[in-house]
Amino acid sequence: MVIKMKSRSIQTNLFMTYSIMIIVVSLFLVTSFYTYESTILRKRTFESFQDLSQSLSNTLDTEIKKMNDQTLNVAYANLLKEYMVTMGKKGEDASASSLDSENLIHTSQIINMLVDLMGPAQTIKQISLYDLDGNRYSAGLFSKYLHVQLKEMPWYKEVFSKNGGSYIYGPFIDRDLENKSSLYANKKYMSLLRIYYDNNKSALGVIEAQQDSDVIFAGINELIKNGHGQNKVVVYDGNGKILYPYQNEKLDQTDLYYKQISQNPDQASLLIQNPESNKRELLSYHHSNETGWSTAIVTNEQEVLAPLASFTRMTIMRAAIILLIALLFSFIAAKRFTVPIAKLRTAIKKMNWETISSGEVMTLDSGLNEIEELNVAFQRMNAKIKNSISDLLLSQSEEMKSKIHALQSQMNPHFLYNTLTTISVMAEANMNQEIVEMCLKLSYMLRYISSGQSDFVPMQAEIDYTETYLNYMQIRYREELHFSMDIDDALKAIQIPKLIIQPLVENALKYGINGEPPWHISITGTMDDKQWQITVLDNGTGFTSEAITVLGDKIKRINEQNELPSLELEGMGLANIYTRLKLYYGDQFQFIYGNDDSGGAIVKIGGPR
Repeated sequence: MVIKMKSRSIQTNLFMTYSIMIIVVSLFLVTSFYTYESTILRKRTFESFQDLSQSLSNTLDTEIKKMNDQTLNVAYANLLKEYMVTMGKKGEDASASSLDSENLIHTSQIINMLVDLMGPAQTIKQISLYDLDGNRYSAGLFSKYLHVQLKEMPWYKEVFSKNGGSYIYGPFIDRDLENKSSLYANKKYMSLLRIYYDNNKSALGVIEAQQDSDVIFAGINELIKNGHGQNKVVVYDGNGKILYPYQNEKLDQTDLYYKQISQNPDQASLLIQNPESNKRELLSYHHSNETGWSTAIVTNEQEVLAPLASFTRMTIMRAAIILLIALLFSFIAAKRFTVPIAKLRTAIKKMNWETISSGEVMTLDSGLNEIEELNVAFQRMNAKIKNSISDLLLSQSEEMKSKIHALQSQMNPHFLYNTLTTISVMAEANMNQEIVEMCLKLSYMLRYISSGQSDFVPMQAEIDYTETYLNYMQIRYREELHFSMDIDDALKAIQIPKLIIQPLVENALKYGINGEPPWHISITGTMDDKQWQITVLDNGTGFTSEAITVLGDKIKRINEQNELPSLELEGMGLANIYTRLKLYYGDQFQFIYGNDDSGGAIVKIGGPR
């Protein structure tokens, strides 16, 4: 017995097919959107936190440097040093009664010298000088003489183990200041200490520069105060001791954060699982080579993604309503169009090139004016294709020119973005004269970019523009950046695409500065009987495998899909150059990238003479 399955109508098939397709596509789009946007959001959060942690770390370094400078001022004050040596000898030779008469004068003179060394600005709270007998002379908040047991001080062993280097101690409560005034009750301080030597490198005592923790960590406190309270900020010393928070606050899982930092020294940003809250957290940190401190910023991933999650939920609800309405209309519309569409399909199957080019009109007798008109318009359109080939070729030519101009125009915002970033960094370093010089060179470079209507320029003009750019970057990096140019004279008159060399140099600089300075970029130009070639090589750490893979994928999409690189201010330079070379020269161009045997990144481009 043969069981015949019940067939479904075209209307039912259309309805079910489009229903499933719409639902699947909608779910895919929503999921893809959420995944993509959450990745971007995490990346931007990491970048923001990395910049923030570095900024906070630099602020801490500045404060510690002020303390260090004060101790060095005391260490190299020859008059104070001679006085301490002289008084030490008097203390050995004179009787106790004779010393008593001189103690007040001795103490006053030392304290006055310390006050003078602090200067009127008094960038730290207090400076103290200990001799080996336990005599402490202080200037600043607590200008007084005290006698202490030097070897019982909590920092004594660490300071003398540094052999003249600095040691940072704290945070701690200064009981002497606390006893002096209630204003200093429960206040935390930090000290930078070093051994005080005479001219013969013999230890005379210890120098201590003391600063209020509120001053040292003012940048972090201001950050928390101005709306970043939902983020955790932790500062560790080189041994994992928590320096911030320094009050009575309790921070959960701080040992977890330091463990993650110590286990991943090469990763400045980490996505971790908090075992106590069982929630994922974003951790970014910056390690200071000056102090050995690590400044970490931690936030809950859920809080970062909360706006995206809320938007996604609303989108899903609205999409569900729209889907229901769309499915209802698709069911109704399917019934009206199935029969005439089947007739139109039959008519189209009978069509061939001869009927298309002849302009013969076939009647469907569908009973629907719109479909009849569509059928007639379709046939007439195909009949005109034969006579429109030349117009199509012209249109394609104009389209190619438009693509080239669009690609070239992408370089302007990309260049301006990098330039403004460089000027911003220099402004933070107060490099005012250099900024003026950079702006003058920037003016020249912008005139070059915007000048002329031609897509091609002489090689010499492009080389001059590139050299100006490198001189421009030397203003920022100074002696850390070197470059060389070796261009065949025969090349200089060759016409090449505008803005094709400088982006290669910019890319070389991007990867070159990942290594240790000085950084060197070489630009070589050669020519044979068939082709010119430009090679850009740096002495950096080279392309990462990820960068090579990403660029390879972009080139693959450009070749397979004839796709223009998207206008992104990061990572679009090499793909842009590849696309423009392809549009200008077809398959008669050269584009080679990778890592040189020396370890640096190398890119070669070329085109026909």
